[in-house]
Amino acid sequence: EGEGTSSITYTTTDKKIAKVSKTGVVTGVTAGHAVITCTLPNKVSAKCNVTVENKFARIRSNLDPSKPMVALTFDDGPNGNSTLSILKTLKKYNARATFFVVGSQVTSYPEVLKTTYDYGNEIGNHSWDHKYADSIGYNEQKEEVLKNDKAINDVLGVYPTVFRCPGGISGKYYERCRMPLIYWSIDTLDWQTKNSKSTFNAIKKVFKKGETLDGDVVLMHDIQKSTPDA
Repeated sequence: EGEGTSSITYTTTDKKIAKVSKTGVVTGVTAGHAVITCTLPNKVSAKCNVTVENKFARIRSNLDPSKPMVALTFDDGPNGNSTLSILKTLKKYNARATFFVVGSQVTSYPEVLKTTYDYGNEIGNHSWDHKYADSIGYNEQKEEVLKNDKAINDVLGVYPTVFRCPGGISGKYYERCRMPLIYWSIDTLDWQTKNSKSTFNAIKKVFKKGETLDGDVVLMHDIQKSTPDA
């Protein structure tokens, strides 16, 4: 206390795995383990074990980046029947999607989650049990994220790469978690209408306006029975 950050030194056991700046910012370089040490002038020190994982995007090699693209996203699963039906349709058209899963559902349907991932889809964290950030504090937000991270990793052996706040409501911890926050540009309201035709029309009406849909992110929910038919 009172030493000032300029008098603190940071070191790493392996610069090829994790680098550390003069101000203590750690940057992963390649997969492996390293130890970061923080030392005060009085020689008091603290150590932090760092694990770096290589995560490669699971993108098809035959995609044409010059063509318009839309991101299909599904929240609140996995669910036995609905999720599997959606996976079947995606596979039929050689398409991929991002599934923002809830931890309490992951523990109920681990095999469905594994199938979703094995089909080449991206897995995102959608909290443990879908609590809105404005109803819980920093520490509980942290628990919501980390508990679900662990549940997903226990099934897949990898951690989720993106995070979506329940209800789209951000919070202090959610904004600081290690993953990018993903929102949406087209809300199908499938959770509200529970009608496959309404869900389909929510996307179709954008075409009627003459827009290309390039770069849009579509929000749906794979726990809704009506969504797979859309």
